[in-house]
Amino acid sequence: MATNAYRYAQGHASLRLNWAPRRLRVTVRDSNPELPSVLAPDPDADGGRGLFLLDLFSDRCGGYALGEEPFGLSGKLMWFELAAK
Repeated sequence: MATNAYRYAQGHASLRLNWAPRRLRVTVRDSNPELPSVLAPDPDADGGRGLFLLDLFSDRCGGYALGEEPFGLSGKLMWFELAAK
């Protein structure tokens, strides 16, 4: 997710790690409002597997577009969680 934010955002991006009892949540926010696809990638493609694999191996994941906010925030927020076993 951080690599996608670096490659495709037109502005700033941020990464946040949050450890709660028995789970780690990773959140990436960037300035590009386009939500990426999590569909199975083309096997002949050079890329496009990251979010598919994240969806497969994380315990929970998601994302949503951010609307224009009064303080200039827009873009999207993507996240995933890993549970401690």
